[in-house]
Amino acid sequence: MHRCWEVSEIARKIVGAFPPDPPKDNGSLPWRQNRETLLRLAMSCRLLSEPALDLLWKKQISLQNLLKLLPTNLTLKIPIESSTPHGEVPCWKRFLFYSYRIRDIQISDRESEMLHPLRSAPVNCIFPNILSIEWNITSPDTILHPELLLGPRLISVSLNLGYMLDFSEYAPLLLFMAVHNLSLEELKVFTHIPSGDAARDFSEAFLDAIFACIIASKHLHSLRIPHLTEPMFRHLATVPHLRSLTFTHFRKFKVPHPRAQQPQLHRTIFPSLESLAICANRLHDGVHELLLNSATDIPLKHLECIANVASSQEALHDIFAALPVHCSTGQLTGLTLWCESLALDDPETDPIGLQIYSPILRLRNLRHLRLKWPTGVALDDNVCSSMAEAWPYLITLKFYANPNNIDPDSTPSLNITSLSAFARHCPHLFALQLSLDAARLAESDLDAARFPFGQTTLGFLKVMYSTIEDPQLVARFLRAIFPALRILDPTDNSLHEENGHSSMSARWREVQTLLAGSEDENRV
Repeated sequence: MHRCWEVSEIARKIVGAFPPDPPKDNGSLPWRQNRETLLRLAMSCRLLSEPALDLLWKKQISLQNLLKLLPTNLTLKIPIESSTPHGEVPCWKRFLFYSYRIRDIQISDRESEMLHPLRSAPVNCIFPNILSIEWNITSPDTILHPELLLGPRLISVSLNLGYMLDFSEYAPLLLFMAVHNLSLEELKVFTHIPSGDAARDFSEAFLDAIFACIIASKHLHSLRIPHLTEPMFRHLATVPHLRSLTFTHFRKFKVPHPRAQQPQLHRTIFPSLESLAICANRLHDGVHELLLNSATDIPLKHLECIANVASSQEALHDIFAALPVHCSTGQLTGLTLWCESLALDDPETDPIGLQIYSPILRLRNLRHLRLKWPTGVALDDNVCSSMAEAWPYLITLKFYANPNNIDPDSTPSLNITSLSAFARHCPHLFALQLSLDAARLAESDLDAARFPFGQTTLGFLKVMYSTIEDPQLVARFLRAIFPALRILDPTDNSLHEENGHSSMSARWREVQTLLAGSEDENRV
C-alpha cells in the first residue's frame, strides 16, 4: 500500500466521500450503498478502519446498536456470576470503543427506560465526544446519572419531557446542564401538556432551572422553551448571538424600551434575532405589544404565530401593521400565521379582507407567506394583482381555511385568469395554494395568456374549494402560463358535490392527469 495512505487527512478525505444520508432517507438506495461501502472500507485495512468507523457511528437514531453490545445479564438486570466487577467486564471495552465515536444521538421514550445497565459503565461519561442529543424522557424516574449521557462538549440539546402535574421534578436535570454544559448553542425544551390543563402554569423551580441554563449558555443562538417569563425576556433581549426563539406561553408584562432602562444598550433589542415562533392556545391581542412595539427595530427574517384559537380581526390587523414598522430594515422574508378555530365569543364569520392584511403588502422582500384563518382569506382579481406586484421575490404563497366554515354553495371570488399576474411579476414562485373559480374560463382567456416570457419555476399548485367546468381548457391555460407546473393537488374540493359524489374533485383530478400527461410527452 502506498505510504500516502498513512496520512490520516488523506484517508479521512477519501472515506468522507461516502457520507451516510440523514435518517429520513435510511431506506433509500444512496444510504444503503454508502453504508455498504463504509463497511467494506472499515474491514479493508487498519488505516481506513478508524475513519470509516467514525463516520458509521457518528450519528445514531437510537441506542439499540449500543445496547446490543452488552450481555443480556446486564440489559435484563441479571447479576453476573463472576468475580469480575461490572466495570472490568470485557464487554465494556467493546461498548466504549464505539460509543466514543458518536457525535449525534437520539434516545426514544422506550429507550429512556432501558438506561439502567449504563450505570455500571467504568467511566463517568459514555459519550465524551457527543455534540448533539435528542432525549425523550417519559418521566423524571428514568433520569439516572445524566453525566453518563450529557458530555462536556455538547452544543445542542433537545429534551422532550413527559407530562407531569409538577414539572419541577425535571429541574435537577436542567440545573445539571447549567453547571456542566456551558457550550450550548441550541437548547430545546418540549413539554407535552393537554390543552387547557392547569399545568400550563409551570412551577417557579422549573422555570428558574430553564433560566439558569439560558444564563450559563454564553454561545446560545437557538432556543425553544415552553414559557417566556419577564426575566428571561430581559436577558434574551441582550444576547448578541441569539438567532432563533420559540416559546409556547407567556404572561403579558410591560416591556420597557431598552434605552429607557439601560442606556448602554443598542437601540435594537434581540440584535441578531432572525426567526421568532410563537405557539399558543390563543393568538393573544397583546402579541404585537410584547414583541413588535417593544423596540424601534428587530432584524427578523421569519415570524411564525401558531394558535389554536384566533383573536379578533382588529388584533390581527395590528400585528400586520406593526411588521413593516418594526422590521424596517426590510429583512423579513417569511411570515406564517396559523389559527385553527374561532373563539366561541367571536361574532366575526367573514373572511379577512384586504383592509386587514394590506399592511404586509409593504414587505417588499417577502418570499414565503402561509396564512390560515378559520373563515379564510378574501381574495379577488385586484388583490391578487396587488400581491404579485408587491412581492417580486415570492417563492411560496399558501392560504388555508377551516372547511367547517366554508359555504358549500359559495363560489370563489378569485378568477383563475388572475394567476397570470403571478406569472408576470413573480419569476421565483414555486408553490401556490388558494381557492379559484375556473368555471368562467373561456377560450379567449387562453389566447390572452399566451405571452412570450412565461413563468418557469412554479412546480406545485393546490386548489382548495375551487369550481371548474372544462378540465381540458383549464389544463391548457395552466400549461400556457406555468409551463413548469407538474404537481397539481386537487384535494379539499369535496364541498361541491353532485349526486352524492364530488364532481369538482373529479374534474380537478382530470386536470392533474392532463398535466402529468403533458410532462410525459415532453420527455418523449
